[in-house]
Amino acid sequence: MLRSFTGWYNMQYINSKHIYNKS
Repeated sequence: MLRSFTGWYNMQYINSKHIYNKS
């Protein structure tokens, strides 16, 4: 469970970085 949560958190973090860099 903790592992999947970490993967989800990393995905959200990466997506946020991409959106931030795009704008």
